[in-house]
Amino acid sequence: MQTTKTANSISWVLLALLLAMFAQGALKLPYQLRFESPGLNYWIFAVAAISFPMLAFSVGASLSTKWARWLTYLCALILAIPCLTMASCAAIEAPLEGRDLSYELISEAKDGNIAYRLYRTNCGATCEFGLDLREERQVFLGLNLVSPIWSRPRGHEGQVVITESQILVSIGSDILAKLPR
Repeated sequence: MQTTKTANSISWVLLALLLAMFAQGALKLPYQLRFESPGLNYWIFAVAAISFPMLAFSVGASLSTKWARWLTYLCALILAIPCLTMASCAAIEAPLEGRDLSYELISEAKDGNIAYRLYRTNCGATCEFGLDLREERQVFLGLNLVSPIWSRPRGHEGQVVITESQILVSIGSDILAKLPR
């Protein structure tokens, strides 16, 4: 009986963590957690998407009233189709060689434990290249706290430089952005 209660508690905690993870990504909060390995971000998302309906089903099994249990089972079943679709897309798109060409690092400048990284964005044939500057702080071993600072919809090259009071994004001698530190 004790192991069943422990398993139910773990299911509730994991479900709450998954909901918090999806909410953090969907709400466009100022800071997001990202792994340095691009492929790992895709695979974590795929596993989380598959786990979500399974955990919802497990939580439903722990409910005491029959109607609540069956309603939770129905919700888990309905969630399974879009979650499986999203997980499949993430697994298919996951970069195999460690480079994500849709979000490619082109320049980096470090200031202590903070890295300012300039990425070239590429959503495919339907849009142009863009630039995205992020502030990234390492939380622990390959996991970063990331905050977008600046972006430009059209652009494919650039360099980030840190001065005493500013962060500069430039192409050669042309300054694209001057941002306060």
